[in-house]
Amino acid sequence: MSIALACAAALAHSEAPPPPRPPVPPPTLGAISWAKPLRWSWLHWWEANRDPYLVALRQGDGQRSDPAVVDAYRGKAVDALIAAARSGHPQTRVAVAIALGRIGDPTAYSVLRMLADDPSEPVAMAARVGMGLLDCPEARRFLVEPNHPGDRLLEAAIVGYGLTAQDNADAQAGLQRLVGGPAVGQATAAAWALRCHGGSGSETALHPLLNQTTSVWLASEALLALGQPGRTASVGGLAHLLNQTETGRRLPVWAELQDKHNRLMMLARRLEAAPQTSDTMYQDYLDRLEAWNQNNPSPMKPSPRIEGRQLTVILGVEKIYQARLRASAAAALGEIGGPAAVAALLEALQDDDDDYSDLVKGFVIMALGRTGDERALGPLVRLLRGSPDRRVQMSTGDKESPLRGYAALALGLYARPVATPQGSTDRARYYDVCQVLAQRLADREETAEVRAAAAMGLGLTGRTEILKLLIPACDTIRSDEEVLVGYALLARAMVGDAKIVAPARQFLAVANDRTDMAGILARRAGVLAVGVLGRDEGIPILIDTWELNYWVNREATVAFSLCRAYNTTDTFVRLLERADNPLEQAFFVRCLGELFTRERPSRLSLLTRRSNYTMKNDRLLDFQTLANEFLFAYLIPSFEGTWR
Repeated sequence: MSIALACAAALAHSEAPPPPRPPVPPPTLGAISWAKPLRWSWLHWWEANRDPYLVALRQGDGQRSDPAVVDAYRGKAVDALIAAARSGHPQTRVAVAIALGRIGDPTAYSVLRMLADDPSEPVAMAARVGMGLLDCPEARRFLVEPNHPGDRLLEAAIVGYGLTAQDNADAQAGLQRLVGGPAVGQATAAAWALRCHGGSGSETALHPLLNQTTSVWLASEALLALGQPGRTASVGGLAHLLNQTETGRRLPVWAELQDKHNRLMMLARRLEAAPQTSDTMYQDYLDRLEAWNQNNPSPMKPSPRIEGRQLTVILGVEKIYQARLRASAAAALGEIGGPAAVAALLEALQDDDDDYSDLVKGFVIMALGRTGDERALGPLVRLLRGSPDRRVQMSTGDKESPLRGYAALALGLYARPVATPQGSTDRARYYDVCQVLAQRLADREETAEVRAAAAMGLGLTGRTEILKLLIPACDTIRSDEEVLVGYALLARAMVGDAKIVAPARQFLAVANDRTDMAGILARRAGVLAVGVLGRDEGIPILIDTWELNYWVNREATVAFSLCRAYNTTDTFVRLLERADNPLEQAFFVRCLGELFTRERPSRLSLLTRRSNYTMKNDRLLDFQTLANEFLFAYLIPSFEGTWR
């Protein structure tokens, strides 16, 4: 399924996505087919990065609970999880490992240590991740041991260490050695861990790595790991790659991708000229491909020659991965900030558009929003408006551009108050930015995708004062525009509007449940709105939503946690004890882990936030799915046919 079609259905018309297009049979003659990237949108960025904003924008203290009562409930949850650790279902044991780590009860170490030796590899991997979240001395010692059996368990131990909050000088040195080692899986996990424990010495390992690796997975994580605030020495190299200068194109990973693309182009042309030579050329290509695939994702191969058909050579996969590398460089520059980084990002924003530019520019736009540099305001506002002159009608292509939604969120990030040692301060023209966002939300001729993004941009400002702009703009939304209704409720909650309780109750009525993508997105946003508001009267609404579909129900768990609804513990425990289905068991285990998560944002979300979630990294995907099930097990896999 095309992500453009699905997003249009979900956001523009609030209808179910159209059925997938039937596969096209291969042509009978040698031919060229071009691969195109997915239509990544602001929805993906929000799902990957939302955790810190749920904490920062929560208004008021919400429900206050007696610490002794909370401790008693937490003890019940831990006891139930320890009992569930002996479930015969691996799915349940995986969920237990993560839940115990999130709760952070030090008595859980012995259970996690038992699960670390589980015969199921996914369980043993999850136990190591759980130990990183638990972050007790015994867990840290276990994670840095060198004798984890098998590559995947060692990679899980590295990821687990990356999730710990305390640095260990010896482990830091070990990570720096691993990134230059021959095992790409371990090196990739180590590069990610260095992003979490980015000491000054990591640059000395990351720069040489980028000058030698041809693995796109490893190079992407190394680029992201360079993105640490104030690391200005890395700006030049990142800018060269982002803007495809001659220096950037000399990086081995870029040169290898370009060489593969050029060879495929040559193969395609020769096949068209002389189809009878296809067998020899195809075998030569496969021989070269085998070495590449040891450390990289398997790209689309020429279609096999069957039943007399000639090969179809699929081009463009390498261009997609080059775009993803540039996106990682953009994300890193946004973390570093400063004039030179902003100049490089603005230069990239002026690139000519092609089939791959939106992937890069989406990350560029969000990076500019994070820098808070006033020079970005003009370009971002023009992008959001779609045309510098509203009297000029936008073309359909301009109007449907996903970059406009990114621009709305980036402007919201720009308009957030800035914390300084002297107190909170405001960025220049922040209120003008809020007015622009409110105008886009209120424009009934605007696309629903952009209107929803504009609402979320206003929510991201974290400013109660903008309710006087937000509420009138929300009044333009029709009740049947469900995705807009859901995200408008969330935006209002993010700036402390207590008046959303009644409309949220009506919107989330069980009788209104819908299981298409638009319905799920809308209701998840509405449920999260109740949680972010964090008021006692929201808890009965969340209890009523327990009968909604799985993905909305899963979001209710997060909302219960935000509301501190600890009195739901007995219900979760009882349901867990009665459940026979492994999926149900795992679900209730995750509920308990979410409810008593020790910190927000959870360190588990480090696996997705400020990452390049467009990179389908086979070595990290299992861990990323543990961190954000909805993004990686539902939203992106809905388009599995084209995400490579």
